Amino acid sequence: MAGKKGQLNTIYENMGLPEVEIQRDLLPWSGKTLILGSSESGKSTLLKSLKLYMKGSYTLDERAAFKEIIFSNAVQSMRIVLEAMEALRMPLEHGQSEYRVQALDMLPAQVEMQQILDLVANAIEALYADLGDQDILRSRVKTTGILKTTFEIPGQKYFIYDVGGRRSERKNWKRCFEDAGAVLFTVDIASYDQLMCEHRMTNRMQENFMLFESMIKFRWASSPTFALLFTKYDKLAGKLKTSPMKNYFPDFQGDDDLEHATAYITNRFLSLSRTHNRHIEIHYTSIVDHPRRLGYTVMDFLQRVRFDGNVHVLTGKEF
Repeated sequence: MAGKKGQLNTIYENMGLPEVEIQRDLLPWSGKTLILGSSESGKSTLLKSLKLYMKGSYTLDERAAFKEIIFSNAVQSMRIVLEAMEALRMPLEHGQSEYRVQALDMLPAQVEMQQILDLVANAIEALYADLGDQDILRSRVKTTGILKTTFEIPGQKYFIYDVGGRRSERKNWKRCFEDAGAVLFTVDIASYDQLMCEHRMTNRMQENFMLFESMIKFRWASSPTFALLFTKYDKLAGKLKTSPMKNYFPDFQGDDDLEHATAYITNRFLSLSRTHNRHIEIHYTSIVDHPRRLGYTVMDFLQRVRFDGNVHVLTGKEF
């Protein structure tokens, strides 16, 4: 535990974000935890990484259940690439690939396993043999409604609720807060230059600021302890090289490097939490690259909140 805490403190100190420890009053709770956040912020991937941490690996049956999702993701991703190539007037390198494009065009939006097997049986056979935990973590399926998962360790049960993050799904959030002891609020920290899929005029990070503030200011959300999880942190540095932060946030005054961009986004959220007198624990994560480390971080947070009330809080810094 000491090594992990030291590593986190190093990250905070490098950004100039000092950390303090807050002791909260312990309140009885049932182990109920909510995973909330906007669409495509990493909620479901967080839940999958928790399963991986708690169970060690996915079973063969669990992997089989994800095959159709993974294959559909692969087809949909290839379609996006081909559409972009057409829009940019980029020809295929090999003319004989045109028939493969036509084969993809004939597939429906939601691809069933048998349809893929009939078209690319040999390739799928190879994928069957190579399908692993990373493929499951990277798979994408839209969350609708409320999904409940139970984790049990000796003497303890944790009930994790993954709630859909699209605007149309957020009406479910309020009723989920009854008896909740903790909230894991996920934010894709690399989405600062992207638009929402539901509303192509709204910046995704601006939506996260608005959504986070709406959560912490209401009385019905005052009891649970919040952890803010910045996901996809491994993508941020690379994006900053070609997509400067100041192009999307005119008040950003720092250099376009990882430390200044991280500190700016973090301070925006800390400012909201201070305005509403809320203590928020913050973590920077790369779920796909370090799923078990994230699982440890989340379970450590939940056990501290449940049994001794300790929350590690950043105090922020102005640039």
